[in-house]
Amino acid sequence: MAISNHIGSKLNLHQLENDTQPQVEDIAPQTRVATLFRQVGIIAVVLSAVIYMLQGFDNVSLDFRQWTWPLLMIVMGIGGVVCRSFFDDVKSARIFFILSAALVSVQFSQLGGMLHEIFHKDILLLSQSWLSALSGNIILMTNIAISFALSMFLAYTCFSILVRKSSLVLTNAFMLLNILMLLPMRASFAAIAVVLVMVLIMAWLQSKIFNNNSAFKTREGIILRLLVLLPLIVSMARNSFHLDSITGVGVAGVALSFFIMYCLPAWFSGPLFKEVCLRFSALLAALSWFFVVVNISNSIALMYFLPLIGLSFELSRRSTKDKPRYRAIGSILFTGLAIFTCLPGEDLLAVTIILMASLTLLSVGVMLNFRAPIYAGVVCSVIALITLLTLSLSSVSINIWLALAVGGGILVLLSSIVEKYGRIGFQYFKRVKGFEY
Repeated sequence: MAISNHIGSKLNLHQLENDTQPQVEDIAPQTRVATLFRQVGIIAVVLSAVIYMLQGFDNVSLDFRQWTWPLLMIVMGIGGVVCRSFFDDVKSARIFFILSAALVSVQFSQLGGMLHEIFHKDILLLSQSWLSALSGNIILMTNIAISFALSMFLAYTCFSILVRKSSLVLTNAFMLLNILMLLPMRASFAAIAVVLVMVLIMAWLQSKIFNNNSAFKTREGIILRLLVLLPLIVSMARNSFHLDSITGVGVAGVALSFFIMYCLPAWFSGPLFKEVCLRFSALLAALSWFFVVVNISNSIALMYFLPLIGLSFELSRRSTKDKPRYRAIGSILFTGLAIFTCLPGEDLLAVTIILMASLTLLSVGVMLNFRAPIYAGVVCSVIALITLLTLSLSSVSINIWLALAVGGGILVLLSSIVEKYGRIGFQYFKRVKGFEY
């Protein structure tokens, strides 16, 4: 890290904060030509990266793909040093360093594709464990180690040049996002979890770093934010290659809904745009999640819709206009889910999950003083408890007269509890009427 800081200081490239003032002097012809060359060069490198990722492993040597891109990353970094040291060209130097960091995501996407091949092709063919498959490919492991060390150095150099104060945090977050691309998950629940983690990292950077520094509102600041966002964009694009299956469509849709909910509003100002993003992401997530779980046919299949209930409360937390509406929708959906799960009374595990979720929902409502979760939690808890009691009695051979006697005794005991503590409960119920929905 000290070497990266030394490079930035030695080359005098720490100029992001000073780029907010427009240049008013006339632009010389050679400057126009140089600008054109820079723009065309950037487009050429971007197209190269896109073609490289789309090309796959056909009609090309695997060794060539493994080692060419790390060499290009090194060449881009050296190009930045050459432009600043020999030609005194700050703009081209910073472009080179930005490109060298951008190529990091391309390299990790390539490595992730190779790991995906090992996990989902070689293991199935050879019936071997993932550990033995990896240990047998020493060249790939060496490439990953070299790529990580090189990427860490280039990324930190780029960030320390462009925005020195937050360089370490941005480097760590950027590398973590790229490492997540190595995970061999595509069209599955695990792929959704990976994308969600990446989106949450971006949301954290937006609230803690980007929103608190005016430098990120400049042109190069926006480019830097896009650079950090690149691993997430590549991951989402990579998941879209699996749209040939229903689950793949669902995973891609859920990933896009996460991006729209957490990341897209940060690029545009105005509460109205944020609310539109939340509503669209809610609809897209609900439809996409249906595609993800449509093929599940086990006894607790309905339980896979519980994340949609959590989504409604997350939407309520993020919204500034429709908070009660999202909570009410989530509570109604959960009540319907509880009824459809408990009325058949056939699966003990599913009913138990509903009871735990009902108590959780009730606790959230009590802690946050929201009426809708409290009402839904109480109703669903009662339904789940009655269903559990019915299942328990049906599994025990017992005479009806004994069941009535035990039930009557329980009711008498409950009457004593209500007599002593009921006033507290009714007083709290009156307070609940004043809570926000």
